[in-house]
Amino acid sequence: MDSRPLLNKLKKVGVVIDSKSFEESLDNNDRTASALLCYSNLDCVTYIRSPFSSKHDELIAIHEYDLIIPEQISDKQPISGSIVYGIGNSKTRKTFNYLPAQIERLAKKILKIRSVNSDEFDSISLVYILSILNRRFYLNGVRDEVFILITHNEILLKKRLLIESNFSSVQLNIMSIEEASFFLDFFFKKNGKYLVGGNDSLDKGGWYWHSLRLKIPHFHSGEDCIDALACRMKYALMALDEMGIQYYQGVDNNTADNTKYHFNYLISLITGIFDNLAIKTDKSLKLGVQKEHITLSQRSDNGKKFLIQIKAKDQDLGKLIENSYNLIKLVYLFRDKVIHREGFTPLSSLDITKNGEVWNANFIMIKPDLYSAIHCCYKDKKGEYNSISKCGIRKEGNDVFLEPYHFSLEVLKKLIPFVDKYLELLHYSSFIEEQKQINNGFYGMIKSFEESHLGF
Repeated sequence: MDSRPLLNKLKKVGVVIDSKSFEESLDNNDRTASALLCYSNLDCVTYIRSPFSSKHDELIAIHEYDLIIPEQISDKQPISGSIVYGIGNSKTRKTFNYLPAQIERLAKKILKIRSVNSDEFDSISLVYILSILNRRFYLNGVRDEVFILITHNEILLKKRLLIESNFSSVQLNIMSIEEASFFLDFFFKKNGKYLVGGNDSLDKGGWYWHSLRLKIPHFHSGEDCIDALACRMKYALMALDEMGIQYYQGVDNNTADNTKYHFNYLISLITGIFDNLAIKTDKSLKLGVQKEHITLSQRSDNGKKFLIQIKAKDQDLGKLIENSYNLIKLVYLFRDKVIHREGFTPLSSLDITKNGEVWNANFIMIKPDLYSAIHCCYKDKKGEYNSISKCGIRKEGNDVFLEPYHFSLEVLKKLIPFVDKYLELLHYSSFIEEQKQINNGFYGMIKSFEESHLGF
């Protein structure tokens, strides 16, 4: 979804579950889908779901809404449709004033079909429900509740901006299961909640420490160099989340500056992680290389000579570094730009308008060398549901723009398994497996974190 001001002063989130598509995800043992259902009992969220006969207890526990659609309205007959959700004294009723013919017209327009079946009608009905739930945004100057729709319905996701363009001044906020997991995680963290499932919470440092432990199981503390690596990785995870929070606060000068700040910091942290690995490699393999010549970057003669020495002692480790050449080169190119050269121009908003769809975010403009490096590393795959590539790229004529949050997420997705494999090849055992054998409290907590955490 595009960058939009959802998290500004937001104290409560409404979550509408598309029960049918969620059922399919649960049938496929989707961890994220199951994790999302763990947070339904919190006071700061309202979970409701579309009527559907489920066989999964965790989905059944979410209360269905009751939708009454007026079948026929005359000039003299009042609109009698309604949406009712909640339980007991906390039930909420909202007027639903859309006729079946209106829902069918939009379905035909969006789906480009002549007739509408029951599944298609139900899918577009969800959109109308969402539009009604999101009409009231503020209470006494504070946004009281914003509703999102979580769905695995490909049509709703791929056409969400086109659908939204048919509802004037109302944001529908249609999200995939993965995006909803990230968004809710950002919402909780922005409000000071670092949650592991609905009933367990950690402090900020503890949350990121468990996240680090889970992502890099071969990390062992106790060595200055490796502890420094872990600290940088933890801060990199924090920086990524800070960029994500800015992304869901919309496009303005403040979010642009904050995003650039965390992006620049993230790049320097990652190169520091590469330096930690290089220093540890020199020590472990007893290479005796001069400190200023120790680097994993192959863009210098020192780096090339260092790799030759590594391969002579450990071919597997040398191969891992060679296979990760594009990732390492990409990060160092960004580092040179951020630290040694002119840096990036201030982030600016780029509105992408097509067929009535509007998609915008804060972007930085990048030059051909950086774009080429990104393409070599990722092949610049098209975004599944967004108007930018998976890595955050958008081309406009000869200009190339980069959205920092999505790019940083993809970089960390490649960096983390690289670091863990690197530590394994340096003969570090899996700390997680060791704790599993001991079967102590830490393993129970990390297992709970793995099963029910949201976000990255």
